[in-house]
Amino acid sequence: MISNSFKLINKVKNISSLINNNQRYFLSGIPNSSKSTTTTPTTPTNNVNNNNNSNNNNNNNNNNNNNNNINNHIKNLLSTIPNKVEYKIKRENNNPDSRNVNNNIDQNQEGSRTRFQWLQKPKTVLIIKKHKDKKTSAWLNKMASWLKTTHGMRVLVEPNVTIPSEAQSYLETYSEEESHLLGKVVDFVVTLGGDGTLLHVSSLFKQDVPPIIAFHLGTLGFLMPFSIENYQESITNVIKGEFLCTNRMRLICDIYSKHPILPPNIPQLTPIDISNNNNNNNLNNNNNNEEMKLIKSFQVLNEVTLHRGSNPHVTTINCTINGDNLSDIVGDGLIVATATGSTAYSMSCGGPMVHPCINCILLTPICPSSFSSKPALLPDDSILKLMMISQKGRSISATFDGTRSIKIEQSDYIIIRKSKYPLLTINKTNETTDWVHGNGKLIETSEKSSIWNQNVYTTSAN
Repeated sequence: MISNSFKLINKVKNISSLINNNQRYFLSGIPNSSKSTTTTPTTPTNNVNNNNNSNNNNNNNNNNNNNNNINNHIKNLLSTIPNKVEYKIKRENNNPDSRNVNNNIDQNQEGSRTRFQWLQKPKTVLIIKKHKDKKTSAWLNKMASWLKTTHGMRVLVEPNVTIPSEAQSYLETYSEEESHLLGKVVDFVVTLGGDGTLLHVSSLFKQDVPPIIAFHLGTLGFLMPFSIENYQESITNVIKGEFLCTNRMRLICDIYSKHPILPPNIPQLTPIDISNNNNNNNLNNNNNNEEMKLIKSFQVLNEVTLHRGSNPHVTTINCTINGDNLSDIVGDGLIVATATGSTAYSMSCGGPMVHPCINCILLTPICPSSFSSKPALLPDDSILKLMMISQKGRSISATFDGTRSIKIEQSDYIIIRKSKYPLLTINKTNETTDWVHGNGKLIETSEKSSIWNQNVYTTSAN
């Protein structure tokens, strides 16, 4: 039995060796044949590939050159546009009957009404639309084409706006690096959206702001008096020259924080290095070796809000006016608003409605814990200093126009004062009529959202 098994194993080995040899012979022939077939066309295919690669490289180089030219054009666009045309602003008395009462009023006395007049025809317009909104994008293309063909104006849009190929002949954009030049070249601004669009325009212009014509295409619109359906007539009246506008005051908010003062012979260290360096422990503990530095500055149209944020405890904010201590406001926070912002967050906290032509600073506490903390109206030349009373381990948040926020730490403070550069919004009728109609929209919106004006359906288990 054993011998037979050995014989069977030997036969299997012989058969497997034959199969392997045949496979080896067969497989060895395949590369030879493939080599013979592929050796001849190597040179032509390489030439074709080289030609294709060279053509592709040329095309890529041309595309890169075109892209570079486009990018350079966009990058330097605002520097090639002429400066904005000259204009004249005149302040008028809003009450014509008060001018000639006993001839005791100075005829040159400035009033609250602002009249704007071009000295030349405007040439450049900036259109600001609501971000990622199809409705405003459609109106943007329609309006820009009309401005270019009818009035020959140069139309600018923001860099984040997608310009379709068919609109490249009448729409232009600029680079973020040149955005500081907008105030020097733009004659007037068109906004398409809600009140948030107007706040965005305020953040774009740090200094002089061109007049703004606002078309209502958003959720809230009590600062947007113009209807988009009549945009041709409205913009034509603006281009012709003389119109009334509202001079809206803005606020400058400077935030100061403590920084250590290092002697000249000690290298400047990062905060982490200072905290880990034992040689500088005395420097950190000595308040005399610290100074207050400006770390951030904001310009707001509506308000700056100091609030406790996610902190569940009440906060105490010390408020001084022109160096005199006004009060320690205890509660959820404090709103410092302009007349324009008086109908926003301030009004929902119990603040008064203030006409936008009144240059003032409005203080409105948020949920104060004391009955003595009431809204206050201050002159526009007041300088406020707001600082949180020392509370171990706590901080507050400061929000500017509802869009930008920063944390205020212990011993930091904010200086708030009137800005030298107001915001000019073009009136549909005049400053008072537009304000009254805008407040009507606000009241109508609040009435629609009120639970008392809604049909409430209840079910009974009985």
